[in-house]
Amino acid sequence: MLYAEKDQIVTLDTSIRPNDPSFSRLWGMQTSSDCDIDAPEAWAIHRGQGEVIVGVIDTGVDYNHPDLRDNMWVNPGEIPGNGVDDDNNGYIDDVYGANFITDSGNPFDDNRHGTHCAGTIGAKGNNRVGVVGVTWNVKIMALKFLSSSGSGSVSNAVEALNYAIMMGAHLTSNSWGGGGFSQAMLDAIEAANANDQLFIAAAGNSRRNNDVTPHYPSNYDVANVISVAATDSRDNLASFSCYGRRTVDVGAPGVYIYSTIPSNRYASLSGTSMATPHVAGLAALLLDYMPSMTASQLKEIIMESGDPVTALHQKTLTGRRINAHKALLMAQGRFGVFEIVGNSSRMLAGGESQDVTIRAGGTMVQEGLFQAKLRMDAGDWVGNGTEVSLRVIGEPRLSISPETINFGLVGIDTNVTRVAKIRNNGTGSATISSATVENAFGWTSTFRSKPRRSFGQALRSLFSLWDVPLCRETLALNWC
Repeated sequence: MLYAEKDQIVTLDTSIRPNDPSFSRLWGMQTSSDCDIDAPEAWAIHRGQGEVIVGVIDTGVDYNHPDLRDNMWVNPGEIPGNGVDDDNNGYIDDVYGANFITDSGNPFDDNRHGTHCAGTIGAKGNNRVGVVGVTWNVKIMALKFLSSSGSGSVSNAVEALNYAIMMGAHLTSNSWGGGGFSQAMLDAIEAANANDQLFIAAAGNSRRNNDVTPHYPSNYDVANVISVAATDSRDNLASFSCYGRRTVDVGAPGVYIYSTIPSNRYASLSGTSMATPHVAGLAALLLDYMPSMTASQLKEIIMESGDPVTALHQKTLTGRRINAHKALLMAQGRFGVFEIVGNSSRMLAGGESQDVTIRAGGTMVQEGLFQAKLRMDAGDWVGNGTEVSLRVIGEPRLSISPETINFGLVGIDTNVTRVAKIRNNGTGSATISSATVENAFGWTSTFRSKPRRSFGQALRSLFSLWDVPLCRETLALNWC
C-alpha cells in the first residue's frame, strides 16, 4: 500500500456561482453558516430572463451604473432627449422612470439608497462586474420621490406608485417609511392590489413592535403588501429591526449588505431597507420563472417557502427567513408547466450532441395555452431558444337551458315542439350518446333524429289527457 486516506463523499453540483468578482461579499446570497437565501441553488433552476418590471420607489437609481444599466426598464413609448412627452403620460423624457419631486423624467439617484436597493434586486449577473442581484436579468423602473437627504412627501410617494401602476410594473420595492396613516396612500396600494401588483415594504428600523405602534406603509392591511424584517448572518433578528407577530410577514438579510451605489461604486449598508430588495428580487425571479402566477400566489410562495428561524418565531407572521431555492421548488411543484428533467448543467464537446428532456404538466396547472422558450446559456453565449407550448384542456361541462320547458295543454294526435339548448362550458369535447326524457311515472322516451311516433301518440298509449292533466319530465344527457 502506497498511501491511506479518508474516503470522501462527493455530490452533484446543484448550484450556480456567477463570475461577478464581489460575489463572495454577498453573504445574504450564500454564506458558510447557511443563514442565507440559497441563491446559487435557486440560480441552478432559474436566473431570470428580464421579463419582470420592478418599480424601485426610493431616492432614484443610477441608471448609468455598469452593474445596472443593462437591467434598467426603458419606456417603450418615449423618445430619449427630444423634450417631448411622447407617450402623453404627463412626464417628458421619462426613459428609465420618473422624478416626482421635480415632476420630470430624470430619476437619477443623488443619495445612494435607491441604487443600493436596485443592485440587490437585480444587478446584472455573470457579467464579470461587481455584484449580482437576486435575479440576474430584470427591468428596474426608477421612481424617485426621496431627495438627496433621504426625505420625501407621502403625496409624491402616491404619485410614484400610481406611475408604477400606469406603466405596468409587476411589483414595487419600498424601502422607506414614516409619516403615519394616509388614506391617499392606502387607496394607491389598494389600486396596486386591484392591478395584481405586489407592494413589498420595509418593516422599519426603530426596534418597535409594529403590532402596537404601526409603521407605514408596511402596516397597511392590504392583500398585496409584504412587510419585511431584517436578519443578520447568524439568523438573528437585526438589532434595529422592527417586528410584529401580526404585521410583519417575513425576514430577509439586512445587515452589512454589499451592493451598488452611484458613480460606479459599491458599499455595505444595513437596514430593513436592505432586506426588502432581497424579497423584491425573489418575487421578480419567481414571476419570471412562472409568469402565470398572481400577486397573491407569489406572496403565498414567498411566505410559505422560507426557512424557519428561531429569532423570528413570534416576531413575524411566518417565523421564516426567505429562501429563494425553496421558493422556486415550491412554485415549480404548484404551478410548474415546463421543467428540465435532471441537471441542466453539462459539458458539451465540439461536434457533440446531447438530449435535453423537458417535462410538461403540473398538479396546479389550469386550463389554457402555456408557452415558454428553451434557452441554452453558456457564459457569454446565449442561444436564440426554441419555442415550447402546451395546451391544457379540462373536462366538458354540460348545461341545458332553459331549466323549465312547458308544453301547456296538448290535444290528442297533436304534435307540439319546444327547443332545449345544450351547451358545453368546458374545454374538453363531449360526445352526446343520447338525449332522454324521464317523467315522474318511470317511462323514458329517447329522442332521435326521426321519432318513431308523435309525442301525442306516446301519451295516449299510457293514459288519457283527462286522467293526467300535467306531466313533469326531465331531459337528461349522457356524455362520454
